[in-house]
Amino acid sequence: MAAVNENVPNESDDGPFLFYFAIGAMTNPVSLRLRNLKPRRSWPAKLLSGQYRLEFVGETGMAFAVPAGPEFAHVRTGGPGSHRGGPRDPEDAGKKDPEKIPSLSSEKKDVIISTTTKVINNMDAGSRPSSAASSDPSSKFYGVLHEITQKEARMLDDIEFIYTRKDAKAVILGDNRAQPGTNSTMTFVDDVVSIGNGDIVNCFIYSFVNQQQVEELEYNLPAERYIDVLSQGCAHFGVPSEHIDFLQKMPNRPRTKPEHFEKLTVDCIQKLRDKRMALILSQTANLPGASSEEQIQFLKEAKGTDTPSRIFSKEELLREYAEYPERAVFLLNEHVFEFIGPRKSTDSIFRMLETRIFSTNGLKKKIEGEEDPHVRNLALALTSLVFDPKYGSEPPQAYEQISLEHRGAMEDSVIQTAGIMILSNVRWLGEYFEG
Repeated sequence: MAAVNENVPNESDDGPFLFYFAIGAMTNPVSLRLRNLKPRRSWPAKLLSGQYRLEFVGETGMAFAVPAGPEFAHVRTGGPGSHRGGPRDPEDAGKKDPEKIPSLSSEKKDVIISTTTKVINNMDAGSRPSSAASSDPSSKFYGVLHEITQKEARMLDDIEFIYTRKDAKAVILGDNRAQPGTNSTMTFVDDVVSIGNGDIVNCFIYSFVNQQQVEELEYNLPAERYIDVLSQGCAHFGVPSEHIDFLQKMPNRPRTKPEHFEKLTVDCIQKLRDKRMALILSQTANLPGASSEEQIQFLKEAKGTDTPSRIFSKEELLREYAEYPERAVFLLNEHVFEFIGPRKSTDSIFRMLETRIFSTNGLKKKIEGEEDPHVRNLALALTSLVFDPKYGSEPPQAYEQISLEHRGAMEDSVIQTAGIMILSNVRWLGEYFEG
């Protein structure tokens, strides 16, 4: 008996369901829920060999699917491909390759889920590949396979905007783990095609747009927080313990100790502006948004305009909020900022801020009535966007629920990982204190 949305037997309202192979934060049910993603079914899974391999790359050491071809062999970041060394593991010699499983008998026809999501083998238990079977490192690429709607796939496209969907094949390694009351709104029915352990499905995975994008990536270890998110999510969805052990044992970047948190100063923000200016002038970075000339102009105009000594009352801050969209004012902890950078539709930074803090559902109504100014606190938004299990199994729902240490961690995180993109785009207007 399969699990499925009560009113959706085989298709979502806007088309066939799709299979998405998650490898990063989307392996965690909390991360899924925070992004309003509700897979109708979810299974532990593994990509078939020879397609992609898992690596941790980029400035923040995020999980990425690197194509398995030799032209990408130099992209090694401590993921399974390099950790297990060599193109083949000796202990796996002679084991059956999942891609060479015997074809189906005539009475076991392929089961079509959709034009882009297809179960290509529905095998007897005796012919199903073992989760331990492996002939090369990429066959150990584990993840979580989610069955999602077309709308949810488009939402993922926005989240993974610098990557693109790529076709892949995955083998299911266990039972459906999406249960009512957790991350999926569904009921159990009998009138849906049953798929499960051992079945191989066509799916999509997010990977690089082109080889040049891969060439520009740099090695970086994943953060300890990120590894915790992945480990807990994979355990929840029943991903084999081999992968969870690997994640927990791999080198990572430990969380910054509270006594080493960096705090915002005017000098800090100006240094970030100067660094952004240098990158633009040297043409070593293709920063999103406006043209280089426009970005240089606003960076020059921003210099010397910060007024951190001004104190805002609640009423004054709400009046500033009410001027949106002409002015985009927000908080980062107690600091009051105005976004003055590019606002073009191509600018990913403003799009993220607009989605997370400016265009909150019901925001205009809240501002017109009695309001908590922290509705536009970037620190609160980031506790969901950058979920950290260290501070609880669920992110806080209100700013007052964020511990002082967690607030400091969010401020430090913005400076260290997103400062050049976010804080170089703002003017510091002052401080807001309750009471």
